[in-house]
Amino acid sequence: MAIKDRLFTLNGYLYAMIRKFTKEIAGTQFEFNPMNILKLQLFQVYVNQGDTRHRFHMEVTHEGIFKIADPVNCPAEYLPLEAALGEAILNEREQ
Repeated sequence: MAIKDRLFTLNGYLYAMIRKFTKEIAGTQFEFNPMNILKLQLFQVYVNQGDTRHRFHMEVTHEGIFKIADPVNCPAEYLPLEAALGEAILNEREQ
């Protein structure tokens, strides 16, 4: 879906709706679900590891970088992918 198809106005302001997306990073599929459709703020991230589906959160810092908010819920093997996961969120916004 092109960004022009996600545009809408609210109270006289133009917004682009943030939507759910899937991205492959380092050979693993991650599903990103925005918790706020108007502002890049917080995402639930889902990843399958074997038969287990894990959910952890990524939130934006004051510097505009997305970090894993709850590393205890993220499988340890994916913690080093934090920067790539954050980049995926920021890059999706530009599409």
